[in-house]
Amino acid sequence: MKKISILLSIALLIVACAKEESTPYADLEQQVLDAWMQKYRAGDGFTRHENGLYSRPLRHSEDTAMARPGDWIEIRFNGYAMPDLPIDPVGAMFVTRDSALAAQYGTATIKTHYAPIKTHLGVSSNTVVTRAMYDVIRMMHPGEKYEFYAPSSIAYGASGTTLYTYGDWGYQGQKMLPANVPSRMEIELVRIVGQDAQADENRQVKEFAMSRLGLAEADTIKANLYLKYTPMDPLADTVRLDTTCSIYYVGTFLDGFVFDTNIDSIAQRVWGDNSKHDSLDYIAVSGGLIEAFRQAVDTMTYDSWGEMVFNSDYGYGFGSTPTVGQGGGTVFDPYTPLYFKFYILPKRE
Repeated sequence: MKKISILLSIALLIVACAKEESTPYADLEQQVLDAWMQKYRAGDGFTRHENGLYSRPLRHSEDTAMARPGDWIEIRFNGYAMPDLPIDPVGAMFVTRDSALAAQYGTATIKTHYAPIKTHLGVSSNTVVTRAMYDVIRMMHPGEKYEFYAPSSIAYGASGTTLYTYGDWGYQGQKMLPANVPSRMEIELVRIVGQDAQADENRQVKEFAMSRLGLAEADTIKANLYLKYTPMDPLADTVRLDTTCSIYYVGTFLDGFVFDTNIDSIAQRVWGDNSKHDSLDYIAVSGGLIEAFRQAVDTMTYDSWGEMVFNSDYGYGFGSTPTVGQGGGTVFDPYTPLYFKFYILPKRE
């Protein structure tokens, strides 16, 4: 028998009911989803919820904590269009935060940071959390993973997904999700940050400075900005903020992922980039770089190495939505601390 996909089934139902104009589209879509789940997923441990959502746990955790509305959380998720069984048992992927899965589907990019996303647990235009995701997360404990099927009314609705939804930065999957269709997702609650995401970020900065840079808690040049300064020439002049200096640098997340550099050897090793990179000319009082450089340069001499770790106050901001930084396509999630290692020298004529 020729297979009929769930998208085609919805279309056929709409045509069949078009003359009646009595059954709302959302009800038709839910009927198809219910029939599909009964045919293909009966006995697989899914629970149907009042809002039409189907969910089941894939991995349990002994942690008993639960996220509250308004908490910041870290989640990892993969989203798929409904499978066209039996030929396609998975469904086309439209979003992923998993590097191995992105590589498997051929959607990975070298500057995509495939880490759990830090987001606010709420449903609004300023969050990546859909209503369906919200409802599932509210059932989860840290470390648990769930799979769920959701009608579009509590997922991606009349717009589906676009490149704007998750950005054209490696997370977007194979293709966009069409409007007004159900979807399948796998979601992992990595950890609960709590109500104060900035305090959590500041804690990460301090721990990195102490454990990785060997600095003391008080070794800040500004609040939540730590600098380890190694002069190579004890007789070198102090950097003047109104003159041009040259900087070679590498910027990473605290897990070591490189998002930006102008050092040839690092660019070649990490990205396979064999092009020649120039030093970055910088006049501190004129700006043009993130605030962390302005603060660090003010304390250094020429011909010196610096290592700094700082919170998002000195980087790319800490709004509630991800920000594309200056790293050529890397996304910086809210309240994300950063690390830079750099060498500063006088401008070469």
